[in-house]
Amino acid sequence: MVWRYGVDATYFMVMINFHLRRNLLVAVFIIVPIGVVWLFITLVSSIFISDDNMNLGEATNYIE
Repeated sequence: MVWRYGVDATYFMVMINFHLRRNLLVAVFIIVPIGVVWLFITLVSSIFISDDNMNLGEATNYIE
Protein backbone atom coordinates (compact mmCIF):
# COMPACT_ATOMS: atom_id res chain seq x y z
CA MET A 1 0.00 0.00 0.00
CA VAL A 2 1.42 3.39 -0.97
CA TRP A 3 0.64 6.52 1.03
CA ARG A 4 1.15 10.14 0.11
CA TYR A 5 4.59 11.36 -0.95
CA GLY A 6 5.63 7.86 -2.04
CA VAL A 7 6.06 6.47 1.47
CA ASP A 8 5.19 2.79 1.56
CA ALA A 9 4.95 0.14 4.28
CA THR A 10 8.54 -1.02 3.86
CA TYR A 11 9.74 2.47 4.83
CA PHE A 12 7.95 2.17 8.17
CA MET A 13 9.26 -1.36 8.67
CA VAL A 14 12.82 -0.16 8.07
CA MET A 15 12.37 2.80 10.42
CA ILE A 16 10.86 0.59 13.14
CA ASN A 17 13.74 -1.86 12.72
CA PHE A 18 16.24 1.01 12.99
CA HIS A 19 14.61 2.38 16.15
CA LEU A 20 14.44 -1.06 17.76
CA ARG A 21 18.10 -1.68 16.96
CA ARG A 22 19.06 1.74 18.32
CA ASN A 23 17.05 1.18 21.48
CA LEU A 24 18.70 -2.20 21.94
CA LEU A 25 22.15 -0.64 21.59
CA VAL A 26 21.25 2.10 24.07
CA ALA A 27 20.01 -0.51 26.54
CA VAL A 28 23.20 -2.54 26.12
CA PHE A 29 25.39 0.53 26.63
CA ILE A 30 23.48 1.31 29.83
CA ILE A 31 23.19 -2.22 31.26
CA VAL A 32 26.71 -3.46 30.52
CA PRO A 33 28.58 -0.70 32.44
CA ILE A 34 26.20 -1.11 35.38
CA GLY A 35 26.88 -4.85 35.35
CA VAL A 36 30.64 -4.32 35.17
CA VAL A 37 30.58 -1.86 38.08
CA TRP A 38 28.39 -4.24 40.11
CA LEU A 39 30.76 -7.13 39.41
CA PHE A 40 33.78 -5.00 40.34
CA ILE A 41 32.16 -3.88 43.62
CA THR A 42 31.22 -7.49 44.42
CA LEU A 43 34.75 -8.73 43.79
CA VAL A 44 36.38 -5.92 45.76
CA SER A 45 34.00 -6.32 48.70
CA SER A 46 34.56 -10.09 48.74
CA ILE A 47 38.25 -9.42 49.39
CA PHE A 48 37.45 -7.52 52.59
CA ILE A 49 34.70 -9.82 53.89
CA SER A 50 35.98 -12.66 56.05
CA ASP A 51 34.42 -16.10 55.72
CA ASP A 52 35.24 -16.93 59.34
CA ASN A 53 32.49 -16.27 61.85
CA MET A 54 33.51 -13.97 64.67
CA ASN A 55 33.04 -15.21 68.23
CA LEU A 56 30.60 -13.15 70.26
CA GLY A 57 33.17 -12.97 73.08
CA GLU A 58 35.64 -11.26 70.77
CA ALA A 59 32.96 -8.85 69.58
CA THR A 60 32.07 -7.82 73.14
CA ASN A 61 35.74 -7.16 73.91
CA TYR A 62 35.78 -4.53 71.19
CA ILE A 63 32.65 -2.88 72.58
CA GLU A 64 34.02 -2.62 76.15
